[in-house]
Amino acid sequence: STPQVPTTPPRERPPFPSSTDFNPATLVGLDKDETLAALGQPSAVREQPPATVWTYRGGECALDVFFYMDLATRAFRVLTTEVTTELKSVDARRTCLNHLRSASRGQ
Repeated sequence: STPQVPTTPPRERPPFPSSTDFNPATLVGLDKDETLAALGQPSAVREQPPATVWTYRGGECALDVFFYMDLATRAFRVLTTEVTTELKSVDARRTCLNHLRSASRGQ
């Protein structure tokens, strides 16, 4: 008989509160379903082996979310993110990211 491998239940993460500033680093470690719950559907998806990259665009900024396979669980998880913007001020960048999160989640 084949030994049973214990499965880990999905981590319970609270939804990102809309009243706080969105920090893309909070996505690291999320799987695809958790990322969908946090940000909604991406604007674009591309394969960039060995990664799958989801792009969220809004206003004057874009967020790329890089998924890599977790070899232990065989699930794709966020390893890193990259923000692209022409905005110079920290406040303008924060506002754009918050808008991007709200728009992608349909809020």
